[in-house]
Amino acid sequence: MLATADLLDAAIRVVTRDGLGALTLDGVAREAGVSKGGLTHHFATKDALVTAMLEHFAQRLIREVDRFAADDPELAGRRVRAMMKVGHPELRGDVAPADSKQASEAQQLFYAAIAAAVVNPKLLEPLKQHAEGLRQRMLQQPSDGLWQIIIWLALDGLMLWKLLGLISQDDPMHGEVLQFLYGLSSRPPMTEPAEEVQYARN
Repeated sequence: MLATADLLDAAIRVVTRDGLGALTLDGVAREAGVSKGGLTHHFATKDALVTAMLEHFAQRLIREVDRFAADDPELAGRRVRAMMKVGHPELRGDVAPADSKQASEAQQLFYAAIAAAVVNPKLLEPLKQHAEGLRQRMLQQPSDGLWQIIIWLALDGLMLWKLLGLISQDDPMHGEVLQFLYGLSSRPPMTEPAEEVQYARN
């Protein structure tokens, strides 16, 4: 019998290749090479499968973000820079095929999560919890935490533009915006005392 993680990886492959509409219990069982009963032993409903899939993928991405942040010798902006390295491996220079595949999966899962939220907002709960944790870790750096979140919001805006067809991966502006934001991550505009920043957020 396949491990739960293998079943969730199969679900991710279905969504990233065929879209959220193709995510059915039958389709995932077929992709994983198991019977439908073998799949429903772990996930009784499609909603349970989607929730577990998003949780599984979010955990994988957070581990990668933490790894890149820990390896970054520059403290300022390191978490949002790590996010960019995971989601856009071309910013790292030497890119392995597996890195590009994971980045593509991350973007497709982002779009799938938006679609899932339209049907059932509760399905987004795993992603919301992980995003909240990442936001709090950014804010633990009082000198540039808010700056990192502003850049994060700009990155999400770029992904939304791609979803709406306002920009494509091949558009030169896409790469220019990424490089600009990546450069900004290490140059917060000002440093405020930690007490003042904390007060402003409460």
